[in-house]
Amino acid sequence: KDGPARAVKLSVSSEYEQYATATTEATLCASLVAPPFDEDKQKTPVDVCVVLDVSGSMMGEKLELCKKTLEFLISQLRHMDTLTLVTYDTNVSEPFKLVAMTAHHKASCQAKVKAINSGSSTNLSGGLLRGMEIMNGRGGGAAAAGAGDAAAADAAAAAAA
Repeated sequence: KDGPARAVKLSVSSEYEQYATATTEATLCASLVAPPFDEDKQKTPVDVCVVLDVSGSMMGEKLELCKKTLEFLISQLRHMDTLTLVTYDTNVSEPFKLVAMTAHHKASCQAKVKAINSGSSTNLSGGLLRGMEIMNGRGGGAAAAGAGDAAAADAAAAAAA
């Protein structure tokens, strides 16, 4: 695995081709070249479940900031990563199920995030429980991640511990 193709290459060149025997100093240039980084092979895929409060208290700037954060998250995930979104107000819904972040799914998820609007009351426990069910049912070890109000994020972090 760490054979010649994966080795760091060192090359050294000097200012002059030859030096006098009495020379006590020389100017050298050292260059290191690292092996290419294969992101798909060297990073472990991640499964992410975002639980987002879309109740009336999130109306306006708070919800817009969460949506922009989700759009950024989607743009950063790789094709082997998966993402699901659980939203909650009075009701709990899943705008998109746990899907691999291929280019097609990224575009679809981005469109669904843009369409999110604020709703009515807050059913925090329903949203968090649904996120935990999804992550527990997928067979992996990652935990639900909360977004939206601070209570959701704190509860999701506690569930992950």
